[in-house]
Amino acid sequence: MNDGPTWQDVYKLPSAEAVAARFQATRDPDWLSLGRGVGRGLGLPGIVAMDLRPEVGATPLGPATVFVLGATARSNPHSTSEGFSGCLGHVTADGSGGRLAGGETRISGAAVQDAGAVIDGVRDAVVAEVRGFDLTIRKPGVEFIVPSEGEGDSHALATALAVLHAVWGEPTATGLAATGGFDVESRRFTPVSPATLGSKLQAAHRWGVRSVVMLRAQEIPADVPIDSFDLIRVSDDPAQLPLAVLELAGRRPGELSPSLVHRALWQYDLRVARSSESTVDSVFSVTAPFLSGGDRSAVDLESLGGEDPVSWLLASDLRSRSLLHAGRTAEAAEWARIGQRGWGRGDLPAGGLGDLLRYQRVAHRSMIDVDLARIDPDVEDEP
Repeated sequence: MNDGPTWQDVYKLPSAEAVAARFQATRDPDWLSLGRGVGRGLGLPGIVAMDLRPEVGATPLGPATVFVLGATARSNPHSTSEGFSGCLGHVTADGSGGRLAGGETRISGAAVQDAGAVIDGVRDAVVAEVRGFDLTIRKPGVEFIVPSEGEGDSHALATALAVLHAVWGEPTATGLAATGGFDVESRRFTPVSPATLGSKLQAAHRWGVRSVVMLRAQEIPADVPIDSFDLIRVSDDPAQLPLAVLELAGRRPGELSPSLVHRALWQYDLRVARSSESTVDSVFSVTAPFLSGGDRSAVDLESLGGEDPVSWLLASDLRSRSLLHAGRTAEAAEWARIGQRGWGRGDLPAGGLGDLLRYQRVAHRSMIDVDLARIDPDVEDEP
């Protein structure tokens, strides 16, 4: 039986620096290992100096981990938000079958009322969105850890983001937290109580969280400071979760893996961009970070620059299709030509995404040619 410190003990402390201080006070290497682990997860590896007992490795958080922002109606000397105290926790999803069995729900540490039912509902909703175009997807296991007992479902949005990354087989960005509930019946995310946001964001600030995801419909009281965070607002529809990933990729260029961006663009294309509610302007806004000169005229884009060629292809084709559906065929043809510049500059992804790039692009360009009554297209064919 392990009587050493646990993640629950870590999150009972007010900050990552306090974890390092606990090691200094106890000289227990388990605290050092946990401090290094949470520091890596937050993107703050310097929290514990690496020249201090360098032989002690980090206790790893899972690759698909999102930090949970909690609030309880208890007094807390670390909180100035009247009536509530904020804390950090985390949710990890594992689709590999390594740490967690497929479909397993593990709630470690303190209990949160109905947490398991919420996790099951969120996982089902997210997996259903992804499995529609990848039948190999299986339900990942989920582990949820918070430092104190409570009730509520504000861990739901963090769970959804962790599950999405796990089924994609991709790591989450460092220092990523989320707060948002979930209605199991409607399968939609719900805002959290505005009264709890102050204490939650205080906890996020103390721990050094970089980015916080919450709903667009979330009310933020005027006295709650948000300037220290990269705030990302999302829809209540699980199908639109890839937009959070794409927005984060745009704000942190080069930090997220190209394959994660590819999957997010792919799901955004199939689940959002093709809907009747999508607009050309919204598609251009989402794809701008993945195209050099994305806000300039298409004819000014002469080279691929340093962009990832697959992201370039996907973003260009998204723009081209949105323009075609809007009846702007000449512009659609120009963006199809721009996308062509990324062809052959890198290996195509395996599976359905590779098939999309190989075959659907040809069908799309054929529609453009028909619209333009073009018998001899001036765009070179792919192999």
